[in-house]
Amino acid sequence: MSLSRNTVAERVDQPSTNLKEQLVGKGKDFIAYSLAVDESTDTSDIAQLSIFVRGVDSSLSITEELLALRPIMAQLQDKICMKSTYLCERLFSLMKLNKTSHRNRLTDQHLHSILRISSAQSLTPNTDELVQKMRRHQVSGSSSDK
Repeated sequence: MSLSRNTVAERVDQPSTNLKEQLVGKGKDFIAYSLAVDESTDTSDIAQLSIFVRGVDSSLSITEELLALRPIMAQLQDKICMKSTYLCERLFSLMKLNKTSHRNRLTDQHLHSILRISSAQSLTPNTDELVQKMRRHQVSGSSSDK
């Protein structure tokens, strides 16, 4: 079965949003956190800033996840100097694998969703919640719902 481009993008965005919600929830319990940032360019020569958060909760459990991926304006690119970390470098490798000359129509948001899912360290999408949302969406969109 062939899926439309919007359907594919939505199916990637939903788990990404779920992971982000989990990270925000876990972040509320952090007693300490740090940010790791790095800059690289993608295959279309757009500078991207990756931001990872590493947090520790009261049970001393460590969470390390992608917080955001943002394009950098050309004027700021020369002013930003950062040290690389393993996770940031791994993220840029994943980015270059996903955004190729053959897949150059990926939007920044869609790329961010793909990278959030593929770089998740300790979080996993809540598939039960995602399936329930999809079922509610399908029922409300069906013709028997008149």
